[in-house]
Amino acid sequence: MKKVISLVMALVMMMAIMVPAFAAELNATTQSGTATVQTDTSAITGDGTYTVTYPATMNIVWSTATTNFEYKVSSNLRTGKAIQVVVADTGDGLNMLNASNATLAYTLGGTTTGKTTGPVVTDATFNYSINVDSAVWAAAAIDTYSDTLTFTSTVVDA
Repeated sequence: MKKVISLVMALVMMMAIMVPAFAAELNATTQSGTATVQTDTSAITGDGTYTVTYPATMNIVWSTATTNFEYKVSSNLRTGKAIQVVVADTGDGLNMLNASNATLAYTLGGTTTGKTTGPVVTDATFNYSINVDSAVWAAAAIDTYSDTLTFTSTVVDA
């Protein structure tokens, strides 16, 4: 049995040194050559990485017609890709509510749908606003009103 194992091990070792080498060589007749340098992206999954930064709470001073905010996008994506961010209401019709469900209507302005200019960006800034009409302020009881906005990001073609 030991002889069989020794023979198998010898064969395995011989096969291990028989791996072909992919190399170019120079000799007396070919004194120059070229080699290719390239990146290996096989470990990258998907289209790359990105971050969208936006305020978790947006405070609006009472009776202010327009309050400006911003969101920022940083990305490192594959060539030909970009990030698109959509700022939207969660579906209740752009109304802030107080504890007794009274409404304070508002509109969104500015860049509520922003798209980066390319695959690699650092802190691309997009400005949007929350607008409350003066008649809406005048008709509302002074209270704390709130609503939820959704920030949705997707990788799109540039």
